[in-house]
Amino acid sequence: MNSEIIAALVADLAWPLVVLIVLYVLRTEISKMLSRLSTLKAGNVEMQLHEQISAQDLSVEQLHKLSKLSVGELDLFLLVSFSENIGFTYQTTIPREIFMRRLKALEDAALLEILKNYEGDNIRHNLTESGRTLRQLVITSSTQLLRMSAGA
Repeated sequence: MNSEIIAALVADLAWPLVVLIVLYVLRTEISKMLSRLSTLKAGNVEMQLHEQISAQDLSVEQLHKLSKLSVGELDLFLLVSFSENIGFTYQTTIPREIFMRRLKALEDAALLEILKNYEGDNIRHNLTESGRTLRQLVITSSTQLLRMSAGA
């Protein structure tokens, strides 16, 4: 009787175990493939995200520029766009050369404007309207996905 139970258990668990092993072995390739997908539908998430992006009136050119930003550039964008308060300051451990390159990429993507009258390490910049739009889109989409994953 025990051998029958074990055999049934092994038979029932074999295919999920094989799937997990295959996913683990191919994780890098799967990650690359997923990064190239332009749409992914999970229930109604695709529709909601598509509607949010469409509602922002971003041009195809703007979307193309935004899609070329690196994770580091987007991370910096979230930091520098945290507040538009004139007295808001921040510090970062990013080396200056990399920081300036990322800041320039954000300016090239029309998310912010670097003010030319800065002194030393005090670099001043302002969000553009596109920058405000993207920040709101990121916050809204993230909140929506978190609520959906939490079942709220």
